[in-house]
Amino acid sequence: YSKVEIASVVMMAGTVLITFALDKAMLVGFATYIIGSVVTGKSKKVDFYLIISTILILVGLLLQQFW
Repeated sequence: YSKVEIASVVMMAGTVLITFALDKAMLVGFATYIIGSVVTGKSKKVDFYLIISTILILVGLLLQQFW
């Protein structure tokens, strides 16, 4: 596993332990993976469906907070 993947999983686990919310953990993990992949130059590994899923989860969380 790459360092980016390990960091994503650790961030997801930490988020679940702190917030008990799977949607927030998925958002943190997906965002960590996307940003880490772009920074390390492996942006081709980032799938279109991963980006769309991340955006949809973010929209859902924002609607929960501000609706």
